Amino acid sequence: MSNKTWNAQELLQLCPHQVIDEARVYIKTIQNKLDRILFAVEKLDASVSSHSLQLSSEKSQEFRRLQLEVEIYFESIAHNLHSLADVLAHIIYKFVIEPFSKVSLELRENQINIKKVKEKLRTIQADASIDSVKQRYVSCIADSVDSFVNLAEFNYTEDLVNTIKHRKLLDTEFRLTSIQGKVIDLGFFVEEFEKDERNHSALKIKNYVETYRITIIDTFFSVGNSINDYCRASYISRK
Repeated sequence: MSNKTWNAQELLQLCPHQVIDEARVYIKTIQNKLDRILFAVEKLDASVSSHSLQLSSEKSQEFRRLQLEVEIYFESIAHNLHSLADVLAHIIYKFVIEPFSKVSLELRENQINIKKVKEKLRTIQADASIDSVKQRYVSCIADSVDSFVNLAEFNYTEDLVNTIKHRKLLDTEFRLTSIQGKVIDLGFFVEEFEKDERNHSALKIKNYVETYRITIIDTFFSVGNSINDYCRASYISRK
Protein backbone atom coordinates (compact mmCIF):
# COMPACT_ATOMS: atom_id res chain seq x y z
CA MET A 1 0.00 0.00 0.00
CA SER A 2 1.42 3.39 -0.99
CA ASN A 3 1.71 6.37 1.33
CA LYS A 4 1.59 8.91 -1.49
CA THR A 5 -1.12 11.56 -1.13
CA TRP A 6 -2.47 14.67 -2.83
CA ASN A 7 -4.01 17.49 -0.81
CA ALA A 8 -6.64 18.40 -3.40
CA GLN A 9 -8.40 20.61 -0.84
CA GLU A 10 -5.46 23.00 -1.04
CA LEU A 11 -6.65 23.99 -4.52
CA LEU A 12 -9.50 25.90 -2.89
CA GLN A 13 -6.96 28.30 -1.39
CA LEU A 14 -4.68 28.42 -4.43
CA CYS A 15 -6.89 28.44 -7.53
CA PRO A 16 -8.13 31.63 -9.26
CA HIS A 17 -11.19 33.04 -7.48
CA GLN A 18 -13.40 32.76 -10.56
CA VAL A 19 -13.09 28.96 -10.67
CA ILE A 20 -13.42 28.19 -6.95
CA ASP A 21 -16.96 26.80 -7.36
CA GLU A 22 -15.72 24.46 -10.07
CA ALA A 23 -12.79 23.53 -7.83
CA ARG A 24 -15.20 22.30 -5.16
CA VAL A 25 -17.01 20.15 -7.74
CA TYR A 26 -13.78 18.60 -9.01
CA ILE A 27 -12.46 17.91 -5.52
CA LYS A 28 -15.72 16.21 -4.56
CA THR A 29 -15.63 14.19 -7.79
CA ILE A 30 -12.09 13.01 -7.10
CA GLN A 31 -12.98 11.91 -3.58
CA ASN A 32 -16.14 10.13 -4.78
CA LYS A 33 -14.18 8.21 -7.42
CA LEU A 34 -11.48 7.20 -4.95
CA ASP A 35 -14.17 6.15 -2.45
CA ARG A 36 -15.91 4.05 -5.12
CA ILE A 37 -12.65 2.36 -6.04
CA LEU A 38 -11.91 1.50 -2.41
CA PHE A 39 -15.50 0.30 -1.86
CA ALA A 40 -15.26 -2.01 -4.90
CA VAL A 41 -11.86 -3.32 -3.75
CA GLU A 42 -13.25 -4.17 -0.31
CA LYS A 43 -16.34 -5.85 -1.80
CA LEU A 44 -14.19 -7.83 -4.24
CA ASP A 45 -11.89 -9.05 -1.45
CA ALA A 46 -14.86 -9.98 0.73
CA SER A 47 -16.60 -11.86 -2.10
CA VAL A 48 -13.56 -13.96 -2.97
CA SER A 49 -12.46 -14.67 0.62
CA SER A 50 -15.96 -15.79 1.67
CA HIS A 51 -16.06 -18.64 -0.85
CA SER A 52 -14.21 -21.92 -0.74
CA LEU A 53 -14.05 -23.05 -4.36
CA GLN A 54 -13.37 -26.52 -5.65
CA LEU A 55 -12.95 -27.70 -9.23
CA SER A 56 -16.36 -29.37 -9.09
CA SER A 57 -18.06 -26.06 -8.23
CA GLU A 58 -17.12 -24.20 -11.42
CA LYS A 59 -20.44 -24.92 -13.09
CA SER A 60 -22.57 -24.33 -10.01
CA GLN A 61 -24.92 -21.44 -9.39
CA GLU A 62 -22.80 -20.33 -6.46
CA PHE A 63 -19.69 -20.16 -8.64
CA ARG A 64 -21.47 -18.16 -11.35
CA ARG A 65 -22.75 -15.70 -8.78
CA LEU A 66 -19.23 -15.22 -7.43
CA GLN A 67 -17.86 -14.80 -10.95
CA LEU A 68 -20.42 -12.07 -11.69
CA GLU A 69 -19.55 -10.27 -8.45
CA VAL A 70 -15.85 -10.38 -9.31
CA GLU A 71 -16.48 -9.05 -12.83
CA ILE A 72 -18.77 -6.24 -11.65
CA TYR A 73 -16.38 -5.00 -8.94
CA PHE A 74 -13.35 -5.36 -11.22
CA GLU A 75 -15.01 -3.37 -14.00
CA SER A 76 -16.09 -0.68 -11.51
CA ILE A 77 -12.50 -0.30 -10.30
CA ALA A 78 -11.19 -0.06 -13.87
CA HIS A 79 -13.85 2.44 -15.02
CA ASN A 80 -13.24 4.75 -12.07
CA LEU A 81 -9.46 4.56 -12.44
CA HIS A 82 -9.75 5.41 -16.13
CA SER A 83 -12.07 8.35 -15.48
CA LEU A 84 -9.52 9.99 -13.17
CA ALA A 85 -7.76 11.19 -16.34
CA ASP A 86 -10.85 13.15 -17.38
CA VAL A 87 -11.02 14.90 -14.01
CA LEU A 88 -7.32 15.78 -14.25
CA ALA A 89 -7.80 17.19 -17.74
CA HIS A 90 -10.57 19.54 -16.59
CA ILE A 91 -8.66 20.66 -13.49
CA ILE A 92 -5.54 21.44 -15.53
CA TYR A 93 -7.51 23.26 -18.21
CA LYS A 94 -9.61 25.35 -15.82
CA PHE A 95 -6.92 26.16 -13.25
CA VAL A 96 -3.76 26.33 -15.35
CA ILE A 97 -4.45 26.76 -19.07
CA GLU A 98 -7.62 28.87 -19.30
CA PRO A 99 -6.35 31.75 -17.08
CA PHE A 100 -3.71 32.56 -19.71
CA SER A 101 -6.60 33.82 -21.91
CA LYS A 102 -4.82 32.98 -25.17
CA VAL A 103 -6.79 31.97 -28.27
CA SER A 104 -4.16 29.36 -29.14
CA LEU A 105 -4.87 27.58 -25.84
CA GLU A 106 -8.66 27.50 -26.03
CA LEU A 107 -10.58 24.21 -26.00
CA ARG A 108 -14.31 23.63 -26.18
CA GLU A 109 -15.82 21.68 -23.31
CA ASN A 110 -16.17 18.51 -25.42
CA GLN A 111 -12.51 18.77 -26.47
CA ILE A 112 -11.06 18.69 -22.98
CA ASN A 113 -9.21 15.42 -22.48
CA ILE A 114 -5.86 14.51 -21.02
CA LYS A 115 -4.05 14.30 -24.37
CA LYS A 116 -5.37 17.64 -25.66
CA VAL A 117 -4.51 19.28 -22.37
CA LYS A 118 -0.99 17.89 -22.53
CA GLU A 119 -0.56 19.47 -26.00
CA LYS A 120 -1.65 22.86 -24.62
CA LEU A 121 0.79 22.57 -21.72
CA ARG A 122 3.61 22.01 -24.20
CA THR A 123 2.41 25.08 -26.13
CA ILE A 124 2.71 27.18 -22.97
CA GLN A 125 6.12 25.69 -22.26
CA ALA A 126 7.35 26.83 -25.70
CA ASP A 127 5.82 30.33 -25.55
CA ALA A 128 8.62 32.83 -24.94
CA SER A 129 6.13 35.54 -23.93
CA ILE A 130 5.08 33.64 -20.80
CA ASP A 131 6.80 34.19 -17.46
CA SER A 132 9.71 31.76 -17.10
CA VAL A 133 8.75 30.73 -13.55
CA LYS A 134 5.25 29.76 -14.70
CA GLN A 135 6.77 27.95 -17.68
CA ARG A 136 8.94 25.87 -15.36
CA TYR A 137 5.98 24.79 -13.24
CA VAL A 138 3.87 24.13 -16.35
CA SER A 139 6.69 21.96 -17.66
CA CYS A 140 6.57 19.93 -14.43
CA ILE A 141 2.82 19.39 -14.89
CA ALA A 142 3.34 18.35 -18.51
CA ASP A 143 6.06 15.88 -17.52
CA SER A 144 3.88 14.37 -14.81
CA VAL A 145 0.97 14.07 -17.25
CA ASP A 146 3.33 12.33 -19.68
CA SER A 147 4.24 9.84 -16.95
CA PHE A 148 0.56 9.24 -16.24
CA VAL A 149 -0.66 8.68 -19.81
CA ASN A 150 2.38 6.57 -20.71
CA LEU A 151 1.94 4.18 -17.78
CA ALA A 152 1.61 0.60 -19.00
CA GLU A 153 -0.97 0.12 -16.24
CA PHE A 154 -3.03 3.09 -17.41
CA ASN A 155 -2.80 2.06 -21.08
CA TYR A 156 -4.03 -1.42 -20.15
CA THR A 157 -6.90 0.15 -18.22
CA GLU A 158 -7.79 2.48 -21.10
CA ASP A 159 -7.86 -0.38 -23.62
CA LEU A 160 -9.82 -2.57 -21.20
CA VAL A 161 -12.47 0.08 -20.50
CA ASN A 162 -12.84 1.02 -24.18
CA THR A 163 -13.15 -2.64 -25.16
CA ILE A 164 -15.87 -3.23 -22.56
CA LYS A 165 -17.63 0.02 -23.46
CA HIS A 166 -17.58 -0.21 -27.25
CA ARG A 167 -17.04 -3.82 -28.25
CA LYS A 168 -17.73 -6.60 -25.79
CA LEU A 169 -17.55 -7.72 -22.21
CA LEU A 170 -14.37 -9.61 -21.39
CA ASP A 171 -14.69 -13.09 -19.91
CA THR A 172 -13.02 -14.18 -16.71
CA GLU A 173 -11.86 -17.62 -15.67
CA PHE A 174 -10.96 -19.21 -12.38
CA ARG A 175 -7.61 -20.99 -12.39
CA LEU A 176 -6.31 -23.76 -10.22
CA THR A 177 -3.02 -25.60 -10.36
CA SER A 178 -1.52 -28.59 -8.58
CA ILE A 179 1.88 -28.57 -6.89
CA GLN A 180 3.06 -31.90 -5.44
CA GLY A 181 -0.51 -33.14 -5.40
CA LYS A 182 -1.83 -30.07 -3.57
CA VAL A 183 -4.46 -27.93 -5.34
CA ILE A 184 -3.47 -24.24 -5.38
CA ASP A 185 -6.05 -21.51 -5.92
CA LEU A 186 -4.65 -19.03 -8.50
CA GLY A 187 -7.79 -16.90 -8.49
CA PHE A 188 -9.71 -15.15 -11.25
CA PHE A 189 -8.09 -13.93 -14.46
CA VAL A 190 -9.47 -11.56 -17.09
CA GLU A 191 -8.99 -13.00 -20.56
CA GLU A 192 -6.41 -11.78 -23.04
CA PHE A 193 -7.67 -9.21 -25.54
CA GLU A 194 -6.56 -6.98 -28.39
CA LYS A 195 -7.31 -3.28 -28.90
CA ASP A 196 -6.05 -1.31 -31.91
CA GLU A 197 -3.37 -3.93 -32.59
CA ARG A 198 -2.19 -3.84 -28.97
CA ASN A 199 -2.22 -7.29 -27.41
CA HIS A 200 -2.84 -7.70 -23.70
CA SER A 201 -2.13 -11.02 -22.02
CA ALA A 202 -4.49 -12.62 -19.52
CA LEU A 203 -4.13 -10.82 -16.19
CA LYS A 204 -4.80 -11.97 -12.67
CA ILE A 205 -7.47 -9.68 -11.24
CA LYS A 206 -5.79 -9.66 -7.82
CA ASN A 207 -2.61 -8.30 -9.47
CA TYR A 208 -4.63 -5.56 -11.16
CA VAL A 209 -6.29 -4.56 -7.90
CA GLU A 210 -3.15 -4.70 -5.76
CA THR A 211 -0.53 -3.41 -8.21
CA TYR A 212 -2.04 -1.62 -11.23
CA ARG A 213 -4.50 0.30 -9.07
CA ILE A 214 -1.81 1.59 -6.71
CA THR A 215 0.53 2.59 -9.55
CA ILE A 216 -2.22 4.53 -11.37
CA ILE A 217 -3.39 6.34 -8.23
CA ASP A 218 0.17 7.17 -7.14
CA THR A 219 0.93 8.71 -10.54
CA PHE A 220 -2.42 10.53 -10.48
CA PHE A 221 -1.42 12.03 -7.12
CA SER A 222 1.93 13.08 -8.60
CA VAL A 223 0.12 15.07 -11.29
CA GLY A 224 -2.13 16.59 -8.65
CA ASN A 225 0.86 17.68 -6.57
CA SER A 226 2.45 19.33 -9.62
CA ILE A 227 -0.82 21.27 -10.14
CA ASN A 228 -0.70 22.40 -6.51
CA ASP A 229 2.92 23.51 -6.97
CA TYR A 230 1.95 25.60 -10.00
CA CYS A 231 -1.08 27.14 -8.28
CA ARG A 232 0.99 27.86 -5.19
CA ALA A 233 3.61 29.70 -7.26
CA SER A 234 0.88 31.62 -9.10
CA TYR A 235 -0.83 32.50 -5.82
CA ILE A 236 2.40 33.92 -4.41
CA SER A 237 3.03 35.96 -7.56
CA ARG A 238 -0.49 37.45 -7.30
CA LYS A 239 0.03 38.69 -3.72
